[in-house]
Amino acid sequence: MQNSLDHVNSLYRFRISSYIRKTFGDGSDTSQRVLKQFSPDPQELINPEHFSNDPLSETHSDIHPAVNLIHKYKSKVLVLVTSECPVFCRYCTRKRKTLMSKPEKADWLPALDYVKNNASINEVIFSGGDPFMLPVGQLQQMAMSFAQIKHVGFLRWHTRVVNTSPERVNQKLLDMFLALKEFHPQKIYTLVSHINLAEELTETVKLKFKNLQSTGLRLYNQSVLLKGINDDFETLRDLILALIDNQIQPYYLHQLDRVEGSSHFEVKEEYGLQLMQQLREALPAWAIPRYVRDSKSGKSNLFY
Repeated sequence: MQNSLDHVNSLYRFRISSYIRKTFGDGSDTSQRVLKQFSPDPQELINPEHFSNDPLSETHSDIHPAVNLIHKYKSKVLVLVTSECPVFCRYCTRKRKTLMSKPEKADWLPALDYVKNNASINEVIFSGGDPFMLPVGQLQQMAMSFAQIKHVGFLRWHTRVVNTSPERVNQKLLDMFLALKEFHPQKIYTLVSHINLAEELTETVKLKFKNLQSTGLRLYNQSVLLKGINDDFETLRDLILALIDNQIQPYYLHQLDRVEGSSHFEVKEEYGLQLMQQLREALPAWAIPRYVRDSKSGKSNLFY
């Protein structure tokens, strides 16, 4: 077992934030489920044929037209601004970058030029890694540069910082969003968090989301359906209710992306559909996230 774990650690980087260690270090069942998302496991050495290091084909040139940019949908692009995160999720779609590579200094200027020259693009999504790992000054320069493009009306940030390293949501970051709203009030600013369990919404985290919302950000959440973590009706229901209680709209429930080293997290799609039916019967339609599978061509709805 130890040899297998050593092998896993030689393949993939490991990181759990001090906040997560401190908050979920009591050994309870809930804490173990939280920690399982980030903890190395010998099962990561099991790689079925249909699991790969690039399950969404993001490195293919037809959707990767510029450095650190992914363009799947006509109207929106994804800009990968860093490979760093406060925690490393063992099921990360970009495990090839976040867990396997050394930290990269992401160059976003080619993406800026690409967006400037493509008037059909109206939304820019900052992802990575986690964009909030960057210094606020760099984040602001980047956001302001894209906000100045006339045909870009929407800016979005994908992050797990709020619930894994909440100290990073400081006044400087809040001031950045306030400045964006002041200088470009006509733009729509959105933050999409990644929360898989209601217990991740601690009092500290709730306050940080409240502070972010006060800047004018619209808050959404995307979760991943994970075996042994949130693959039961009660856990998903409690997560949805906790999100709504904190004015965070449940947005997506992702079927696992088949990235190498994550097969032990996969929930059968048929079971996922059963869970969605249970949620439909128990909750308002507007509260239920879209159950989707992602691919090179984009997201496919699995439940209607």
